[in-house]
Amino acid sequence: MTQRSDNPLCVSRKASAIPLALALAVSLVFLSLSIPAWAESPGPPVQTTARGANDVGVRAYLRLPATYTILRGTEFDGRSVHTFDAVRTAYLPKISGGFGVKPSIGVAFDHVLPWFGIMTGVSFGYSKHQAISYNVGNSWYEHPDAKLYQVELEFRALLELWDFKPFVGISPGFTFLSLPHGITQIGVDHIVSWSDLTLRGFSMEEQVGMLYQVVPALALDATMGFRLQRLTSSSAGTLSIFGFSPGWSASLGVVAKY
Repeated sequence: MTQRSDNPLCVSRKASAIPLALALAVSLVFLSLSIPAWAESPGPPVQTTARGANDVGVRAYLRLPATYTILRGTEFDGRSVHTFDAVRTAYLPKISGGFGVKPSIGVAFDHVLPWFGIMTGVSFGYSKHQAISYNVGNSWYEHPDAKLYQVELEFRALLELWDFKPFVGISPGFTFLSLPHGITQIGVDHIVSWSDLTLRGFSMEEQVGMLYQVVPALALDATMGFRLQRLTSSSAGTLSIFGFSPGWSASLGVVAKY
C-alpha cells in the first residue's frame, strides 16, 4: 500500500524548479538565434574610390573627318606666272574647292577643370582640286587635278558642360601643293614641254566647332576653319612672289576615344 507524501517542503521545491527551467529554455533559444546573426555581421565598411564624372581622364583618340577645302589668294587667280630661269616658267592655276579627308590621332585630356578639356594630336590632310590657268598662250589651260597635302599639329580647347561640347582650335603645320603639268620647260631643240611642280610652305589654321557625345567612346565632330598659308619653295626652286594666301575648310566626321 502506497502512502502519499504531503511534505510542504518538497512541494515548494518542485514549484520553484518550473520557472527556472522555463528561463533556461528561453535563454538557450535567444542564444541560438543571436550566434548566427553575430557570426554573419559585416565588419567595418571598406573604403573604395569611385571615379567621378569630373575626374581628369587621359585617353587616346582617333578622328576621321571628311573635308571640303578652298584655296584663295592673288597667286591662285589663274593668271600668275613665276619664272625660275630662262627655260622654266610656272603657270599657277586657279584652284577650285575640293573634297578630301583629314584623319588625326592624339590624346584627349577630359575634365582638366570640371567644365574644360583639351585635345592635342597630329593630323594628315589630303584633298583633290580642279586647276585651270588662263594665261597659257592667251588661252585657258585645264591642268590635271591638283592635290593638297597637309601635316599639322592639333590643339583644341573644349567646354565640357553638356553632350554638346563647343571648342576652339589651332593647327600649325606644313603644306604641299602638287600641280601636275604646272611648269613649262624649253628644251635644247626649243620644244616646250610640261612638267609637274610641287609647292611647299607652312600654314596656320584657326578652328571653331562642336562635338556631340553619342556614347562615352564616340562623338560626332563638325568643324569650320580659316587658314593662312605661305608657300616659300618648290621642286623647281625658291618662290619669291608668294605672300600669305587665305583659305577655308569645313569638316564632318567622328571621334573615337580609347
